[in-house]
This record gives sequence, C-alpha cells and structure tokens, in this order.
Amino acid sequence: MSRLEKVQKKRLLQSTIFLLLILIGLLIIFFTFGLNLILTASSFISQNFSQKNEPTITSTAENFATIDITSIPTATNSAKFLIIGNALNVELLDVYLNDKKIKEIPLSADSFDEKLGELSIGENKLYLVGRDKNKKILKKTPVYTILYKPEKPKLEIKSPEEGQKVETEEVKVIGSTDKETFIKINDMPVVVDALGNFQSSVKLQVGENKIKITAEDQAGNIEEQILTIIYQKED
Repeated sequence: MSRLEKVQKKRLLQSTIFLLLILIGLLIIFFTFGLNLILTASSFISQNFSQKNEPTITSTAENFATIDITSIPTATNSAKFLIIGNALNVELLDVYLNDKKIKEIPLSADSFDEKLGELSIGENKLYLVGRDKNKKILKKTPVYTILYKPEKPKLEIKSPEEGQKVETEEVKVIGSTDKETFIKINDMPVVVDALGNFQSSVKLQVGENKIKITAEDQAGNIEEQILTIIYQKED
C-alpha cells in the first residue's frame, strides 16, 4: 500500500468518526429537547381542543374589566328577581339563566340593576358575561345558584289540639316542618332538628290562650297556625 493510499484511508476513517459523533450528538439533542418539545406541543393541542367550547376571553382586556354582583337572591318565592351590581370597562352584559341567554343589558354607567326572570321551580344557575362594543368577551362572573320555591312550608302540629283544655300552667307544643325551615312560637325562635321536628314549652295564663306557630322557609314563604288552649286550674 502506497503512502498516498494510507493517508486517504486515514482521512476517510477520521471523517467517518466525525460524522458518527455528529449523529450521536444530534440523537442526544433530539431525545433530550425534541421529546420535551413534542410533549409540550401535545399538551398545548389537547388543552385547546378541550376548551374549544369555552367562551374566548381577551386576556389583555380581562385585566381591566370587572363585574361585581352586589345583590342577588339565594332563594326566592317569586319567579322574577332583582340583581344589582357594578361593571367597569364593560359595555354590554349578557345574562345567562340555566345556560340560556335571556337578556342583553347595554351599560351607560358603572352600575346596573335589572329585574330578571323567569325562574324554574327548584335550583337555577345564573351568570353574566361582559363584552366590549365589538361584542368581544372580556369577563365572565362566577355561576350563582338561585332556589325558586313558590309553595309554603309544611307545618304540622301534633300536640296540643285546637281548643284543648288543660289543667297545667305549661303546655308542650310538638310539631314538624320541612328541612331548612325556621319555626317561631309566639314570636320566639324554636330549634328544629335535622328531620324537621320541633318542640317547645309555652307558659299559660288562666283561661283562654292563643299560641301562634309560624314556619318560614329560606325563600320567604310563611305558614302560620294559631291554637286556642284553655287553662283551667284544678279545683
């Protein structure tokens, strides 16, 4: 083998080793950074697809837009209700009730008060969406729950009976009502247990006594009974 051939063979070997080193380096870079890049891109695409049905909020404008509902009922006995609040850097308010847009409120001031409806019996979900003049979404409020309960609460008096005559100066009033209902006997609050049962002693005067039992639920519905009890002392 001539000297020239030896030199060429040596250069070829060096070139091959150099190319192998470059290939190994590229593989290391790909598996270190390329894999992370692929995972990041996959995560980004997944998040975008999962949120494709959500309203698009302009992030820059959101920093300056505010909607604050200062008064909204949690429970009511009326199908219509009033909301009061403030909104800054918002020109339109969309009102959504049970995921249906029911009203669009143009804002000429920073405050608003609107009578809305109609509620469905039971729990209702309400939220507001603020928009600019181009109707671009700027802000969305939390979802509020409103209970609509038009019927009066149950009020059952088990003891004493109407018109009952007693010979003791105290009588125990025993009854039951719906859950989450407040009971008053002669305008005094009475404890109601988790099952809706209650009892309380009432002091009587000689002769005819009127005992007023009032049940009021969280929606403001009131049921009332008045018992007449006659206290006769023993001879």
